[in-house]
Amino acid sequence: MTTLKMNKTMKMLMMVMLVFCITSCSTKPKKSIVGNIITFGDYQWRVLAVQDDHALVITRDIIMRRSFDRISNIWEDSEIREYLNSDFYESFSEENRMRIRETSIQTEDRALTSDKIFLISTSEAMGYFKNDDDRIASFNGLNDWWWLRSPGNYEDSVSAISRLGYFYLYGYYIFHTDGGVRPALWLRL
Repeated sequence: MTTLKMNKTMKMLMMVMLVFCITSCSTKPKKSIVGNIITFGDYQWRVLAVQDDHALVITRDIIMRRSFDRISNIWEDSEIREYLNSDFYESFSEENRMRIRETSIQTEDRALTSDKIFLISTSEAMGYFKNDDDRIASFNGLNDWWWLRSPGNYEDSVSAISRLGYFYLYGYYIFHTDGGVRPALWLRL
């Protein structure tokens, strides 16, 4: 083999190796962080999914108790949505708020909303959690139930996850002040 052909072959081999490394030797193995617990702001968050340079996260446990609303079981009209996207969002530092992505949220057959912080829906909980044990969350060290954003079977109820981790699709009454809150958001990595 001549030196010229060898140089071309070496260059081609080095180009193939470079392309392979760029496409598969990522410095952030993003898929491997799904399921991990990360700290963001004052809370610990569980990574549910990763898309590009953002992770869908939900608080590891219930961070507070409050009612969903006093009148409506509809996410876009709810007091809890207003609270999460105002007071709760503002509790993060400016630097951390810049990392929270505004997201279009679809809840069953309801209107599309644009939220920075939200509750997950029934279908999202079914998809992101493996089983009942995986959905269990605690408040002050004790397992407790928590709100989803999906309407329940009645006009004044919202679906929830029970303290044992199973779905309560009939829902809890919206005005229960002991409803657990586990905010979710898309976080820039």
